[in-house]
Amino acid sequence: MYVEQERPTVKIFSREGPRSAALLRQIVYGIEEEGIPYESVAYPSEEDVCGLAWDAARASQMEVGVGVDDEFVALHYAKLEKARPLFKISARSGDEEVRVIGTNAGRLVKKLPLKIAESTR
Repeated sequence: MYVEQERPTVKIFSREGPRSAALLRQIVYGIEEEGIPYESVAYPSEEDVCGLAWDAARASQMEVGVGVDDEFVALHYAKLEKARPLFKISARSGDEEVRVIGTNAGRLVKKLPLKIAESTR
């Protein structure tokens, strides 16, 4: 008997808002640059962005998740404490900083050194 298994992906959990589509686009660009599959899900939760990212990481077979709301973007790894994501940036950050979150999600999966956005150096 054939059983369809879920494809391993980086999960992106987001709450819909005025900025979420633009933020998601940049995050996805970063993940795609690293050649890693992803799945973006509108996630109706009252969690803060760290909780969204942590839930996404725990739902991902790759154990890497991104959370997005209108205030922040966070990158999380399933083995970390919920309140302590790897990165948390303002949703008002520039496109480059937001894209680096996606890039780092891919690099975390591939076990490569993480990038720091130019504006944060």
